[in-house]
Amino acid sequence: MATSFDEMLADGSPEAVVKLAALEETADQVAAACKLTQLQLKSIHDYVLRHGSRLGTKTIVTIGCVIHLHDIATGEHDSVDLQEKLLEDLGVKRTQGFRLKNVWRHCGPALMAEPELLDLFCVESLKLISGPNVGDEARAACCDRARSGERITIKVAKELIDLFREPDVPSSEATEDADKEPEIAPVAEDDTPTDLPTPTTTKSKMEPADVAAVEAMPLEPQTPETTLLTFRGSVVRFVVEPIVPSSSTKLDDVVADVEEFLSVLKRKRERVIQAKSSTAAEVGVHV
Repeated sequence: MATSFDEMLADGSPEAVVKLAALEETADQVAAACKLTQLQLKSIHDYVLRHGSRLGTKTIVTIGCVIHLHDIATGEHDSVDLQEKLLEDLGVKRTQGFRLKNVWRHCGPALMAEPELLDLFCVESLKLISGPNVGDEARAACCDRARSGERITIKVAKELIDLFREPDVPSSEATEDADKEPEIAPVAEDDTPTDLPTPTTTKSKMEPADVAAVEAMPLEPQTPETTLLTFRGSVVRFVVEPIVPSSSTKLDDVVADVEEFLSVLKRKRERVIQAKSSTAAEVGVHV
């Protein structure tokens, strides 16, 4: 009787492999695996890699497409609540739904025109190059690499995205200002203390008791402390601010909400323009 491994070696469909595997006991699969040669093991590895990539990428492209179409249909009827309900019923977070739609909008049509490329993309690399901040040049470079037979892994996708990313070029004024030595404004004589500590170039070691005291300090925002030191004959005011815990705002969710809000506004604007055009046409006919 043919096993699921035999079906994989014969390059059968994933559906056929799954049907056979569902009828097998784990012990039987282990026994069949022990009989595999190194060449057959390599063939099974290539089979899983090829079909696993295709199933994963084809699935997210398909889901992204239908969610995209659902958004258009519900948006035209101002049924935004149905969009939220769909994601909730599918068990998909808003951020994840936003990424799936981006996969279709930025990469879906091109990949469906060349479905053989789906075998060479992994799910996460496809999500990476579908990001709203990724340029078309990076996506085209990924497709060109895939056409040459190279697998587009997460590492390859990141390298190509970075390669075509536009660098942040500082302005000439900002560069000149950065090269200048900072000027320190002297403090008025009336405000200058008579006994100011002078900083030295040597670093002092903290005692164990001081280290323990610092580690025990609370992370809640504290009142900034001001210290005056002499520096090159002038008085420098240092403002020491405590560490503030990083914000827990999820930027991906914020971006997703803004994108969805803008898409709704865009569709409403298009309907208003169409309505005005229709009214103008009717007026012209009556006249």
